[in-house]
Amino acid sequence: MFTRSLLVAIPLMLFFSAIQSAALARLTLFGQMVQPVILMAIAWAILRGLPEGITWGFAAGLALDLFSVGPVGASSLALMAAVALAAAVRAVLPNSRYLLPMLLGGVCTVVYLIFTGLLSQIAGFTINWGFLQELVLVVVVQSAAMALVYWPLVGLDRLLYPTPISTLE
Repeated sequence: MFTRSLLVAIPLMLFFSAIQSAALARLTLFGQMVQPVILMAIAWAILRGLPEGITWGFAAGLALDLFSVGPVGASSLALMAAVALAAAVRAVLPNSRYLLPMLLGGVCTVVYLIFTGLLSQIAGFTINWGFLQELVLVVVVQSAAMALVYWPLVGLDRLLYPTPISTLE
């Protein structure tokens, strides 16, 4: 069904997870780290809907778990929840290629962070919930970064799923 999407998602998520863990952890904007892996999964859910979004969320979560000391699977579960929210909101609101992806990028990242924190705490990890004081900054930074992530994925979507050309008879 969407095998070609998954074949692109896995290497893409692994590559950007390594970049996010190695380089972007040291580069912050207003004290917040940009998280392109999370944004890519959310963007794909906005573009392609819930089934493909969940698949990308799962792949992204596993890739993030490879570079994390947290409980294995927590990132996948949290990201699938955030992606499901993005797909659900996208399904009920009018189509907007500018404002909606940016807003969902910020809000769904916060959902991901809170859900990951809860799952990690349940698993026995100590969580510093201090980031909750900076939720507005998280939303602003992730929303701005979504503008940079969303449009290349629109191009990838068009490449993977080109519009069929109809013939005139």
